[in-house]
Amino acid sequence: MGKSKKRVLKNKRHVVVIGPPGGRKTGISQIISKLTGIPVVIIDDEIVKACKKKTLEEVTKLLKGNFSKKEGKVAIQVLKNSTCQTIFDTGGSIIYSPKAMKLFKKYGFIIYLTASMRTLLKRIAKRLDRGIDMRGYSSLKKLLNSRKPKYKKWKDWTVSTEGNKAEVAKKIVKRLTKEHIVSKPKH
Repeated sequence: MGKSKKRVLKNKRHVVVIGPPGGRKTGISQIISKLTGIPVVIIDDEIVKACKKKTLEEVTKLLKGNFSKKEGKVAIQVLKNSTCQTIFDTGGSIIYSPKAMKLFKKYGFIIYLTASMRTLLKRIAKRLDRGIDMRGYSSLKKLLNSRKPKYKKWKDWTVSTEGNKAEVAKKIVKRLTKEHIVSKPKH
């Protein structure tokens, strides 16, 4: 990594969004980006590009049980190549990559987006095309419950996404501004 990239990583505090499938990571990350002018990188999209596929579902089938390993590698590469403050919209299984999470923790403010189990399952049911690394669990409920402690381990702040996406994003931007992680929102 060159000196200029190291300087960006050292001086810029990234915003890292983690959470389960159905946690509204992408939608809320995109709204935060619009409110702040900070670019957002959707790690799932970067994985699709890296695997030269068209959809995340194709990538999930291709990688089978190695999805989270690829997710970690891609996330690390994208973070190392960032040249400005960035919002990272991670996939739900990023927590299985300690190396990526350590870097995100070092260079970012980690926001754990969550909702009730009922809400998450309802949202996931609407998006059956998404790739979910089940890690051998027999049900989504068991998988989601197993991930909670891992998300909590890395988070700087937990935010419920039960409400309106735009309102949740505004709440996050307000906190990020207060913490001096982002500048005053653009209007």
